[in-house]
Amino acid sequence: MLLITFTIHILFEIAIVYFRQIQYGEKKSKAILYNFLTFLLIIPFVFLGAFTGRVLSGNLEW
Repeated sequence: MLLITFTIHILFEIAIVYFRQIQYGEKKSKAILYNFLTFLLIIPFVFLGAFTGRVLSGNLEW
């Protein structure tokens, strides 16, 4: 379920950022490229944070 909500959230986020870039005068091709590159840069950090949190919660007692 978490993967489904994450995917839906990312799709909405990409659409919003794309349309805002177009609204601010960016060319469509550059807006698509910037969104794609940003997506590629952010996703590994999201997964790293998710799995680091799981490891920390399993190994540490608070």
